[in-house]
Amino acid sequence: MIITLPTIVSSSRILLAPLVYVLIVAESAGAWHWAAIIFFVGALTDYADGWLARKRGEVTSFGVFFDPLADKILVSAAFFGFAEADILPLWLVVTVIVRDVITTLLRSYADAVGQPVVTSRAAKAKTFLQMSFVVWLLALAWLGTANFTFSAHALSLLKSDITLYAMAAVTIYTVWTGAEYLWVNRETTRSFFVKDMREYTSEWLATGFGIGYWPFMPGTFGSLAALSTAIVIHNHSFFLFLACAAILIGLWAIPPAERKYGKDDSRIILDECVGMWIVLSWPFVPISIFWSLLGFALFRIFDILKPFPISWANSKNGVIWVLTDDVLAAVAAVIFLHLIYTAAMFFPFVAMFVKN
Repeated sequence: MIITLPTIVSSSRILLAPLVYVLIVAESAGAWHWAAIIFFVGALTDYADGWLARKRGEVTSFGVFFDPLADKILVSAAFFGFAEADILPLWLVVTVIVRDVITTLLRSYADAVGQPVVTSRAAKAKTFLQMSFVVWLLALAWLGTANFTFSAHALSLLKSDITLYAMAAVTIYTVWTGAEYLWVNRETTRSFFVKDMREYTSEWLATGFGIGYWPFMPGTFGSLAALSTAIVIHNHSFFLFLACAAILIGLWAIPPAERKYGKDDSRIILDECVGMWIVLSWPFVPISIFWSLLGFALFRIFDILKPFPISWANSKNGVIWVLTDDVLAAVAAVIFLHLIYTAAMFFPFVAMFVKN
């Protein structure tokens, strides 16, 4: 796959998504101000990438799939942020996300088997409706924390039943367009559930929900995606649970992916997620920006350089060794991270990182 300018523009929305989430949950005037600006810029790129693709003659099948995926990630980050801030009900947000995951899976499957999918006008309008709703929420949040005479009213409106009913309406419309999408593309849906569900689901999981298809450094981007969960989760035990669950899923999902792509193919990145979550599960180092990024860097160094015994495990065949390779890299990263953390306590100029 060739990286094009429209694809880079679409990618910017994925990169902006974690920043939007962090700024929304900060719940301060300045943070909501910047969240509104950044989200609005991200929303504008949704139109810019399509215009660029048509103007430059760079409309590709990957771009057609990746563009709406980037939209969903940006909107989902904002919805989760407002749910964390107790402005939107979490169950409504999860309902919207589940619908989007299902339709994305179907679209990806259809693309893989060469079956065209039909996207209705209602489904296209859904994205515009969701983005407009988020912009409205951010505008109320920004105005509500500013020093205007109507700021108190704006903040009250943001946290009122009107916002709840509006989110419920967005959710109902989103679910309806999802049901319509499945019905209009029912032949593809039937083919998926009757013939290819096991193989395709395992492939989707093994590639980290498609992250492994990224043309350069897919392992690093897979690890970065696993690291991004630390924005929401700050519990070491839960990361250990995620790592164990991913190992069990990997034992089922990786073998079919290896049969299709080859031994420990770069597109298989679930094992990288396992390794990153093991690093984050170490209870003696805090889950903070500095230490999480350092753990990420150490894990990638060991996973890429593969010193013994990581190289020995990597030379073996089978799903157990695919996972063991990254588990060993994670263990090595944890050992060095713990040593650095312990040593840092003796140097006052890094005390801020230890406290955080």
